[in-house]
Formats: sequence, structure tokens, C-alpha cells
Amino acid sequence: MRLDLKLNSPVTMVGDGKKPNLFWVTASTDFSFANKDEDGILTIDYAEGLMKKHGIESKSFKDEEAVFDNAREALDYAKDLSLRIPSEPEKDCIHRVTIEDRLCGTAWECELIAYPFKEEWSSGWKFEKDERGGPDLINILKSERDVPNEHSMVRLIAVVNDQEGTFPVGTIGTIVSVYNEGQAFAVETKGLKHPVVITVLAKQLKVI
Repeated sequence: MRLDLKLNSPVTMVGDGKKPNLFWVTASTDFSFANKDEDGILTIDYAEGLMKKHGIESKSFKDEEAVFDNAREALDYAKDLSLRIPSEPEKDCIHRVTIEDRLCGTAWECELIAYPFKEEWSSGWKFEKDERGGPDLINILKSERDVPNEHSMVRLIAVVNDQEGTFPVGTIGTIVSVYNEGQAFAVETKGLKHPVVITVLAKQLKVI
């Protein structure tokens, strides 16, 4: 779910190591360039000089900033923003999209990178969009699949007795509401004549 940025400031919360984890998506005009150092090692550095050459001022897009309570929605939103990254630098365009969280700092990034055009690393450059998703975000996404949330499809792993009737193990339904921070859920499932909503404890269901 998208949250209120005013109540969840990345300035004080990104990388603080606390839970619940949150995910901030930001976008900027910044981009990087690939550089070989004296030992021949390739590094990715901030392209301040190239930005000036293209007349691009470093700035963030405040209207696009967002914070989410789960990695999947943050990644979907960030990938949508990254579709606006051009093939070459342009003024007032997004060149970098970043996801940061409370546990590992920068968790994912997509940006425009300048690569030397010739093997001898001359002054020519070609630009490519590069996406880097750290293992931390991948692990978070995997764990989120097992956490019940609104719209999750679930299967009952225990018999549930509800005012709508008795529902056996194996009953399939969809979560429509979360109670007490995930201790129980409102689950929509098939009734005898029409869909019904039943209350299910967290220990009585499993995400499928």
C-alpha cells in the first residue's frame, strides 16, 4: 500500500534498521558513467562532468517520490517510472530511479549509464539503461509472497466455523481485509448460494 510521505520521511528512516520495513521510490536527473581506473578495473561513477556537458542540472522529481509498505508495489511503481528514462540524456528527464528501504539502504536502482564507445576508451560515449536489483530486495520479495495481504489468494489449513457456516480444510478464498496487523483476515469465498466473507485467523490459512 502507498503511504503518506509526510508521515514517513526517508531522511530519518532510510537505513535505520528498524521494522516494519518501508520502501521509498525516488527519481532524479542524475546518471553515471563507466570508468577504468589505473589498474584496469571498471567502476561506475557519478557523471557530473558529462551532465554539465549536456546542460543537465542535478535535481530530484519530488512529485514522483513515493513510499510503500511492501517491496512488490514499490518495484512495480519504480519500473513504471524507469520507462521514462530516455536512450540518451535530456534536460529535465528522469535518468535514475532508486528504491531505498529501512534495512539495507539502496535496494534497487535503474539508471542511464554512459559507456566509452571505443575499446581504447576515447571520448566517445554510448548510453545504456542499467537495472541493478540487490539480493536483499529479491529476498524481501520472496518473503512477501508468503505474507497474507489484501488481495492475496489463500487456502484454509484448518476448519473454520463462522456465522456463514463451516468451511473445511482446502477452501480457497481471497483476503479482502486485514485485522489487528495480520492476526486475522476477512476472506471472501464461495457460499452455498453466493460469495460470503468469513473471518479467518492467521494460523488457519496459507497464501497460495
